[in-house]
Amino acid sequence: MLYGRDGELAAIDELLGRARAGRSGVLVLRGEAGIGKSALLDHAAGAADGMRVLRGTGFESESGMPYAGLHLLLGRHLDRIAGLPEGQAEALRAALNMGGPEAESDRFLVGLAVLTLLSDLAEERPLLCLVDDAHWIDGSSAEALLFAARRLDAEPIAIVFAARDADAPEPASPESAPPEFVAEGLPELRLHGLDGDAAAALLAERAPTCPAMSGGRSSPGRWATRWRCSNSRGAAGTGRPTSGSCGRSPSGSPRCRSRRGGSCCWWRWTTSATRAWW
Repeated sequence: MLYGRDGELAAIDELLGRARAGRSGVLVLRGEAGIGKSALLDHAAGAADGMRVLRGTGFESESGMPYAGLHLLLGRHLDRIAGLPEGQAEALRAALNMGGPEAESDRFLVGLAVLTLLSDLAEERPLLCLVDDAHWIDGSSAEALLFAARRLDAEPIAIVFAARDADAPEPASPESAPPEFVAEGLPELRLHGLDGDAAAALLAERAPTCPAMSGGRSSPGRWATRWRCSNSRGAAGTGRPTSGSCGRSPSGSPRCRSRRGGSCCWWRWTTSATRAWW
């Protein structure tokens, strides 16, 4: 269950409903790391009854490899290239290094080939394309996918991109900052932190042994909008150790507050509402 995301879930469900009815649509989800973008994509995949689902993810290590993201997304259906118009098929084969004439791929024809391929797949049943961590998708793949997304019309196709928010807090190291995923002309939905009620409900379900659930000064009603909790194995993505005294006081930095069954509750001060880490 996703707490505090009724609006986002409704937008995704509406997008899927339109695709099933033969009306294509695109949505770009934006938000900082850990805000719940991937969880919303999981919901979309689970709600896509009767639809074909293609899912790809951007990886930082592949962000410099042209068309790596496109290959990952379309991999199971590359045999369909043979059914494309000749020029489009040659361009896409060249882009994906699948043989054929040794020539530089035509970017326009590659984008057109992606659009035709997606449309062909959607003729059999409605199609849902999910692209997670789109900010790490290589530029060539992003260009081709966005080209196709902007030209969808009456096809039963839904595309959802999830990308890091360009306005997210600055990372500790500038070198670790991902590139911005620019999706001009496409509808966007920006994710924000959970409100107090949703954060308290999340903590009650996922972290019943953490101090915030013990009442008094640490009760979720008072602190939920200022603290977030994560299982120590991920430690909200920090990779910190799971044993011993884990940090400084709750004045602004993480600290290990309790352990049970080998699991440690981590807390971090935040000025916005609790984020949905699960």
